[in-house]
Amino acid sequence: MKTVLILLDQSDAAEALLNYASRFVKDLSFERVLLLQTCYRPIYSQIFCSVDFVQLSAEQLAEEKTHIQDELKVRAEKLQHEIGAGIKVEYIVSSLPLLRSLHQANSEFDPRLVMMGFNPDLQSGFIGSQIIELVKSSSVSVLVVPQQTSYLPIRQALVPIDFSSVSEHILVDNLKRLEALDLELKVLNVDQTDEQSKDRSEHEQRLKQLLREFDHKLYYVDHESVVKGILEFASVHQPELIIGLPGKHSFFYRLRHSSITKALTLNAYRPVLVLK
Repeated sequence: MKTVLILLDQSDAAEALLNYASRFVKDLSFERVLLLQTCYRPIYSQIFCSVDFVQLSAEQLAEEKTHIQDELKVRAEKLQHEIGAGIKVEYIVSSLPLLRSLHQANSEFDPRLVMMGFNPDLQSGFIGSQIIELVKSSSVSVLVVPQQTSYLPIRQALVPIDFSSVSEHILVDNLKRLEALDLELKVLNVDQTDEQSKDRSEHEQRLKQLLREFDHKLYYVDHESVVKGILEFASVHQPELIIGLPGKHSFFYRLRHSSITKALTLNAYRPVLVLK
């Protein structure tokens, strides 16, 4: 069953994600939607008192879990109503930490895609504060949807890669996974130096041969910042999606943890699909 796993918390970004997902899952012909939320509390928060000097009892923790279950049930019912009976909506409340609950769900339910919301302005919420760890550790491709994103049918996708080190295996095999979307691909190289400019003609000929079966265009951008180069290009060309390939050919591979956070923070309007 073609399944999408949606990670939720109680943030506004999670509500925005559900609005986006209500149209996304229909357009991409998913058969099942799993909503996942954790009620896990770190052990130290159970031992130490809160700022109000109130320590939660076992009964209060159980009530909190029940409250989360009730809210998630309402969310699931609302989403089911919006997408119709053709797609099954289920929900899970996990008692595990967020990363472990994601790994367990990926293993148990074998989803095609994981979706999570993110508020670039605040980086808040239980999920938002762990967004990089979740994206990097997931064994399944992840779609990160900024809170301000309004859903648009996906017709064009931006694929930032390193033209100088691209391999046929990584590039072609992963793009073939997206063939059902019938996308126009904007394949972009951000050149931080003058070195690659000397070999542009050679890189272009090689890539044109590799991508001959795809609807695509090749672009170069000269910019000292990979992140800003990509996002400025996206602002001009307006793709509905940014795709990060797995491995060293992805722009994510070349960025430090802080740089990836910066990229997601500056990217306020376009979903980012990180392939695995």
